[in-house]
Amino acid sequence: MMALALYVGCFGWPCFQCEIRISFMIAEHNYGAQSAQVKMRLVLPAASIRITHLGPDFVLVESPPDHPPCEASVLLRVDDSETQWSVRLPNGISKGSKRVALAACGSAAPSARA
Repeated sequence: MMALALYVGCFGWPCFQCEIRISFMIAEHNYGAQSAQVKMRLVLPAASIRITHLGPDFVLVESPPDHPPCEASVLLRVDDSETQWSVRLPNGISKGSKRVALAACGSAAPSARA
């Protein structure tokens, strides 16, 4: 078995104020490597959108709808561990652009569940 730790800070980048540690074990086998199952979602008040890329102050989403500025959350799931943190969408979402700007949302701390 090999232990692997993923450190994620504010908006997916290392940060001294807001750091999440996600740990999981990977079994080593002679016949190949094990990949982690990673899923990311942008959770809006009335919808959830798949995130394809997570940047320091933006996400790229799949099939963006038009949506006004609001508070939302980013959900990160790695295998059986799940973390969710609050963000603001200062410019909302435009159906014509997969890039969605993110801003910090107050002092909401990320929550982790295993």
